[in-house]
Amino acid sequence: MDSVNRNAAKRTLLQNAFVVGGGVLFCAVLIAFFVPLGAAVFPAFGGGASAAAFRPLWKAARFTVMQAFLSAAGASGIGLCAAFFCARRRFFGRKLLLSLSAIPLSVPPVVIALAFILFFGKNGLLNKLLAAVSAGQLSIGTFLYSTGGIVLVHTFYNFPITMRTVSAAWEQLPEETEQAALLLGASPLRIFRTVIFPALKAPLCASFVIIFLYCFFSFVIILLLGGLGVTTLEVELYQTIRRDIHASTAAHIALAETGIAAAAVGLYAYLRNRTPDHAENTQYARSRLRIGGAAEHIFFAALICVICFCLLFPLGSLVWYSLSSPKAPLTISVDAWRQLLQRPHFWGAVRQTIQTGIGTAVLSVTAALFFAYAAFQANGKWYKSLPLIPFAVSSIVLGAGWLKLDIVPSLLLLVIVQSSLAWPFAWMQIETYLAKIPRTVLNAACLLSSSRTDAFFRVFLPLCKTGIISALCCVFAISAGDASLPLLLHIPNFENLALMLFRFAGSYRFTESAGIAVILAVLTGSLFYIQDTVRERGQTHQTVF
Repeated sequence: MDSVNRNAAKRTLLQNAFVVGGGVLFCAVLIAFFVPLGAAVFPAFGGGASAAAFRPLWKAARFTVMQAFLSAAGASGIGLCAAFFCARRRFFGRKLLLSLSAIPLSVPPVVIALAFILFFGKNGLLNKLLAAVSAGQLSIGTFLYSTGGIVLVHTFYNFPITMRTVSAAWEQLPEETEQAALLLGASPLRIFRTVIFPALKAPLCASFVIIFLYCFFSFVIILLLGGLGVTTLEVELYQTIRRDIHASTAAHIALAETGIAAAAVGLYAYLRNRTPDHAENTQYARSRLRIGGAAEHIFFAALICVICFCLLFPLGSLVWYSLSSPKAPLTISVDAWRQLLQRPHFWGAVRQTIQTGIGTAVLSVTAALFFAYAAFQANGKWYKSLPLIPFAVSSIVLGAGWLKLDIVPSLLLLVIVQSSLAWPFAWMQIETYLAKIPRTVLNAACLLSSSRTDAFFRVFLPLCKTGIISALCCVFAISAGDASLPLLLHIPNFENLALMLFRFAGSYRFTESAGIAVILAVLTGSLFYIQDTVRERGQTHQTVF
């Protein structure tokens, strides 16, 4: 009996130690977010900026919102079309098409920007192919370095978000209402307009807002592709900080950007609350039909061709360039890989990428787990809004705040700043599995455990271990692909793979850049593959349970 009591006391001591340690780290993450945010935006309330300074700010804000809206609209349109075939039709390559949903998270923006430069750029593969078949008469010129080019990149980079979100909702819609409308003589178009689309409106709008935020905060893509006079609030803030970190204009830009993004996040929270939990409607999963009719075949073929041409071909150009000679891009060679692997700085970048990724992942997941514990203890709805706040703040704004605080930049600072922005992603992964725990298990655990803390550690934490692994992979991939914070903080003797890729691409060393991009894409993509594999196994286990 004494042994049992000692084990119980030891378990309670370890649980309390984790709670205290997790609470300290969570508070540190919150402080690392709100303090630099205040340092970045509060000077704007003191005035000091002339009316002339607001004219370029207004121009940048207008362009930022316009390109983000057009990009989100284009991505939503293509994603909705792809969602129809994924949800309602059976065809070869369906799983491959759905797997593209990992691209916006697993492939860093700097990799996507380089991929489009190598394919659609002035000296890209497409222009070289057109020149070869037309004796130099045909060319797309510098289209990529314009507003249209930026919208093109953002559209095909982010459309898988809408495709995955809407298809998951579409394939679980009950078919009784559609069948009743069909029996009453309604046409397929009218059924879609009056029955299907209203049911998909909430997930479609939610994905639209998410894509809008991604494009609104786009930094590396705009920095590499933005032509003369093409700038966004994010890029304008970065350039203002480079000129003078304490300029009042920087605070006004940060305030304007954060305010617009906060409105978008508020809209997303509203739409999220209106979106039903599709996990409760899995009994409505319906069988998919084959693609039928000439018009449907033609539309599907055109859609796949556009996706391949505007997304898969640019990604494929990374592999092509990495195996090409720097002097003759159409010649197969491994010289670029040899030079890259023999470069001492490359292995240093790999090591620092892994170090930063592991540190950020562990800190973010620890903070997310403590937040899960606090939410479990509170047993209320208030906590659902707090993780959304970091989505309204960009990494450049937060980095600007840290620079104004005059903190010496270091690897530890980078990990803390990345964690203050990435922990909500870890929380979302963990929350998914916490929400799937049956209410009966919840009640039994609280009833049979000595306390809610004991119930959390002995029952709920083991049941969401799949979410913890997914969260670690997700945050590591986000950290590994981050080039904006390292570029802004300018940490001495630090260079990760994303920053090395950005600098190589900026100096037109495209073959070596392509090699780094392939490595970075494989690294982050593998993590998301592990994440999806673990998630599928967890779902199978929960179904059996």
